[in-house]
Amino acid sequence: MDRKVCRDLVRFIETGNLSDPSYESHSNPFFIGNPVKTGEIGFNTLEINNLLQEIPIKGKLKIIYQILGNKDIELYKGIDNKWTFLKLETVQFYYDMYKKNNQFRSIDFAKTYHGLGHYIVVSFDPQTCKIYYKIAGGSCGISADANFKLACEYIPQESHLFDFSHFEKIINENTDVDSIPRAI
Repeated sequence: MDRKVCRDLVRFIETGNLSDPSYESHSNPFFIGNPVKTGEIGFNTLEINNLLQEIPIKGKLKIIYQILGNKDIELYKGIDNKWTFLKLETVQFYYDMYKKNNQFRSIDFAKTYHGLGHYIVVSFDPQTCKIYYKIAGGSCGISADANFKLACEYIPQESHLFDFSHFEKIINENTDVDSIPRAI
């Protein structure tokens, strides 16, 4: 990637907020974040690069995690920290869970609450290096399990795949979650 893209991604992180390392929003009601400081560059490059060898993300998304340089923090973006970039360890956990269910084209990396226990997830497809949006969770275990099963069976369709810049635009324009083009 060229220097301008890297500078833009540093600015992307610096205009966000970071969680406390011990905090996990997906374990809390309404997926509430815990912004404790503004975005900054981390320096645990070796550990991050080792994890990234096991998670096949590429492009801007990979660089964001390399710039964050800390596998134990969440990055919050958007008005009222609406979007949460998952901890890299959490990304790996979900990716491993999908692989055990023969889903190799879904790497969940960001989410926002959608209501009644549902949330919108942004997934990276390593085959196309594009992203797609899906619904996850649910108001009860049955609907959450059904959404997980759909996610495991889903094969990304070109009409629902987007460049990372699409997600950046959604964040910057504070797009209503009901307007996001979901694949499933």
